[in-house]
Order: sequence, then C-alpha cells, then structure tokens
Amino acid sequence: AITINPVFGTLAATWTVEVINPDGKSSGQYTFTVKAPSLTPSISSVSPNPVTGSYSAQPFTIYGSNFVSGCNVTLRTGSQTYANRTISSFSSTAITINPVFGTLAATWTVEIINPDGKSSGQYTFTVK
Repeated sequence: AITINPVFGTLAATWTVEVINPDGKSSGQYTFTVKAPSLTPSISSVSPNPVTGSYSAQPFTIYGSNFVSGCNVTLRTGSQTYANRTISSFSSTAITINPVFGTLAATWTVEIINPDGKSSGQYTFTVK
C-alpha cells in the first residue's frame, strides 16, 4: 500500500491516480471521484432589520455563509409559510429577494435550505 496526502480542493471532479515503478512499469490509471463537501448554510444578519412594512416589493438581503446555487429561501410569519422565494441576487454569502411584507407589525423568520436539504435554521427579524 502507498499512502499520500493530496489536497483535492472543494470542487466535485473526476481524478486519476497512477503508480510508475523506477523501471518505468505503470499500474495504469485508476479513475475515482472527489465529491464537493456538503455545506450547512448559516445566516448572520438580514437587511433591513427591522423591515418597514409596505404593500410594495422591496429588496431584502440575507447575509451569511455557505449558500449554494439552487437553494430555497423560505419566509414565515405566524402560521403562514412563503417557500421558494424568487432570488434577484445570489452569492455564497448574500442573497437578495424582493418580497411584499404588508403593513402588519409582526415577527418573521427567514430560512435558507440548500439543494442537499441542509438548513440554516430560522433567523428571526421584525416588520414594523
């Protein structure tokens, strides 16, 4: 057995390995797959907070880490759930949506769910 300690990075990719003896004889190439790590999203803040209530769409930005393209943004207030909000701007650390919150003062939450099902948990904010 031969043990090496390579750095494969975080991108999913197909790799090969080959052993070549000092006499030039080769094992041939063995193909294997490196999977991208499964990341848990985390919300650190939202802006604005508090949100000024309005019946017009307004930019609402969620800041954090490990957001993955294709994630689901879910808003909740009381017994109402608004899943799969349309994303207008995306990066792995900031997502902007343009919801209509209405004018009722209330406590809301936002949750990011990555495509693999990992959740940020619910982050609480207020609408005034």
